[in-house]
Amino acid sequence: MMTKEKIEFIKTVFPNIEKILTFATEDNLNKLFEQAQQKVDYELTEAQFE
Repeated sequence: MMTKEKIEFIKTVFPNIEKILTFATEDNLNKLFEQAQQKVDYELTEAQFE
């Protein structure tokens, strides 16, 4: 089961996602969490080179 902290992280990275979160399966949530982590990693890497 997806923890509340992980769901909050997803909502922070993808603020417009809340509308569809109620329809997401556990697999969808896991993929969204992975994508959120990748997005944050990418943005941190970009910020290092600015």
